[in-house]
Amino acid sequence: MNSYFHNLISIRRSPSTSFLLFALLATALAIYLVIRPDYQVSAESPQNNAMAQNLIYTDSVQAGWSFDNIGFIDTNEFANSPVFSGTNSFEVVLKNPFSRFHFVADTPFSVSDYDSISFQLFGSDPGQTLSFELWDSGFNPLGEVAVPITVNSWSAVTIDFSNFAASNDVTYVQFSNASTTSPIYLDNVFLGDPDSTPPPTATFTATPSATNTPSPTVTPTSTPVVNPTATPVQGTPEFIYADEIAVDWTLGGAGPFTQDPNATNKVYAGTTSLELVFEETFAFAYFQADSPFDPAKFGSLNFALQGDDVGQTFNLELATGNFTSLNFIPIEISNTSWNEFSISMDQFSDAQLAEYIMIRNVSSDSPIYLDNVNIVRTEAELELTNSIFLPVGVRE
Repeated sequence: MNSYFHNLISIRRSPSTSFLLFALLATALAIYLVIRPDYQVSAESPQNNAMAQNLIYTDSVQAGWSFDNIGFIDTNEFANSPVFSGTNSFEVVLKNPFSRFHFVADTPFSVSDYDSISFQLFGSDPGQTLSFELWDSGFNPLGEVAVPITVNSWSAVTIDFSNFAASNDVTYVQFSNASTTSPIYLDNVFLGDPDSTPPPTATFTATPSATNTPSPTVTPTSTPVVNPTATPVQGTPEFIYADEIAVDWTLGGAGPFTQDPNATNKVYAGTTSLELVFEETFAFAYFQADSPFDPAKFGSLNFALQGDDVGQTFNLELATGNFTSLNFIPIEISNTSWNEFSISMDQFSDAQLAEYIMIRNVSSDSPIYLDNVNIVRTEAELELTNSIFLPVGVRE
């Protein structure tokens, strides 16, 4: 008996036997971890992150992404008609050419991570077009591609990332510059990873041609206005801003910009001025009339302007209620003093009623100051209407 136990103890202490037992236990543990149902690759795995970010929208915005917009936009993440596959599509209505809709990546990615973006697109208006853009986290554009739209049917669109500047900080996947205000629908939006296969729900059979040179929506018809000397049309000015916004007007805008209607550091008349600072060129501000007005019934648009940046430019634009442009006038700041501007209203189209006086495409982020903003009716209109039609507040 003692000999038996002695031999058994000797066997258990054998180095080769101990190694064999360790190997068997390690193998069994590895098999268990692979086949257990709750075992997954760590979220920190680079491969897992890339695959999670590959799919942007299918039936809903996917994890790792959100959506946002600039300007006047209606969105419906769960539109149930039309739908390319699954149960939902993403409906977007861009209400003016300055509006932008974008999917936002929670974690910025590199252009080199993917070879393209693909999506299904459905249009509802003949001749409808829009642009596709990539932006980095600082709202810097990396490139733009014009995208044609097929009306009343789904078309597959694939845009190669070679159209865009190199960046490892891509954050915004953006749609903009819509030519109409009719809805568009998106489905099965995903980034093409050269090292992975597309999601099985998306089937792409065509790639509409795309170009990097979208045509502008408006063409200026005049040269920059520098130190205008035009005499305002005689009449009583109907103030839009003088120390405050008139009661029949609203101050607004879109994009990264700030506005201070009570600035006191630079004042032309009274006690305050309107300070505007635009962080990006696509940002814009506007005065909105409560009641649309006929430009032909007014003789001039007048204001005092001061800027800190000589050579700074912006566009002064008149637009309808749906932001159809009635023409714009380029304005240039030629000195850092207050200057009076008087813009003849006959430089704007009177084909439609105007609702917005817009300031956009500002060339730098230096502040500009406005004061005594007003419009003046023509003498003929004053005599005809006796000031019955008053879309603006009148300040004494």
